[in-house]
Amino acid sequence: MDKYLKVISGMKELNENDVPSAELLHWENASKKLKCFYSPFEYINQDAEIILVGITPGKTQMNLAINSAIKSMAKRLDKDSMLYKAKLTASFSGDKTRNNLINILDRTGYQKKLGINSVSLLWEPEYNHLVHFCSLLKNPVFYNDKNFNAKPDLNIPEFRVMIDEFVKDLALINPNALLIPLGDKVSSVITILNNKNKIQQKLLMVDGKIIAPPHPSGENGESISLLLEEKYPEKDAYTKQKYKVYLDKKLKEGKKPQAEIIYKKTRHTRWESMRIVRNAYGII
Repeated sequence: MDKYLKVISGMKELNENDVPSAELLHWENASKKLKCFYSPFEYINQDAEIILVGITPGKTQMNLAINSAIKSMAKRLDKDSMLYKAKLTASFSGDKTRNNLINILDRTGYQKKLGINSVSLLWEPEYNHLVHFCSLLKNPVFYNDKNFNAKPDLNIPEFRVMIDEFVKDLALINPNALLIPLGDKVSSVITILNNKNKIQQKLLMVDGKIIAPPHPSGENGESISLLLEEKYPEKDAYTKQKYKVYLDKKLKEGKKPQAEIIYKKTRHTRWESMRIVRNAYGII
């Protein structure tokens, strides 16, 4: 870490979409088109009551964390304070991602469980002690120079090392905390780890399956919308309406639509997935 912090100390503040500095390259797997860069996400809240787990920080989160570290170093803050501020500033940052996450967690009732008015307060220093923000892959990973948003393949050695680091970090955190995987890609890895008795924290499970709210990425808009619906739509009516909108869009674009049976199968799967999540959280 120290060699990377030395590099950061000499950097100028970054724009949100600036490409990663080659000096911060942590590892590269050229055959898999993967690159991992250092960003200051080491802070661990050992007393957290909930643990929010994403896949990996993206470019926005990476650059905000680095900028926070640059400012902290300029003020000559100690390393622990610098890492805390970087994590607080950058975790699940980006207007769409953070707002989505706040809406998801408030809808599932975590503000009530934590005794606060809204989950948005978790990014305030007064309430940040309640949560540990983290990712399966602590340092930002990019696929083909774009944000990595897939399930980490445990057959890739670099990913295995990073998952081992994730498990070691979890071992330092309150065992009575509730671990909340965000999205099916995260929950699938957590399921593997849990089956190997590597997760000591609590998990919300129904019929032996881990319940995972949708990942807050803007790409999960459909699942997020289904979770947030005041009244859950009837499945066939929902898929019929979605297909009509989809066909109209393809017609205007002059593009060939997907086969109806395939399109509706995907909608049914997402509808059922969010129905399970809503039921698990008592959302009628």
